[in-house]
Amino acid sequence: MKVDVSGTYGELTAPSIVKIAKHIEEYEKRSFLDIGSGYGLVTRGINEYFRDKNINIKVTGIEKDIKRFNICNKINHTDKKYLEEYSIIHGDIFDHINLIKEAEYIFSNSLCFGKQFPSKIINLIKPGTIFVHNTAGSENDENKNPLNLSCGWSDKNRFKIYVKE
Repeated sequence: MKVDVSGTYGELTAPSIVKIAKHIEEYEKRSFLDIGSGYGLVTRGINEYFRDKNINIKVTGIEKDIKRFNICNKINHTDKKYLEEYSIIHGDIFDHINLIKEAEYIFSNSLCFGKQFPSKIINLIKPGTIFVHNTAGSENDENKNPLNLSCGWSDKNRFKIYVKE
């Protein structure tokens, strides 16, 4: 099923999704959470990458916008190529704190969550969890060793990689 992402600003490119998947694989993480999933392209891409390699990983996305969520949900029910541990949930991430606490790798590309968002997530994650987020507009723009990803607005987006100790 082809997804029209014209209504979403800044969807990641396929090579960037593979780059994230390889990063997850490198650190041997087995649960992935995409906060602000948009139309679910990242969650589906991560799912397909690990499914094709026959690696079991729990893949979860969360999207607050009901229109985008409904499109993701429709795709999930019509395309049977997904791991058993794959889902996209509708709602606010802070109403599903258990998802943050259980995830081993968290990704967020949204610039709409506010400057305090990264700190709120970091305070909730468990030791060893990797949190990768777009640094544009965040309160902490210090970004050593960034993950450079391409999305709709630029080919040079610097994502901060935070590992909770």
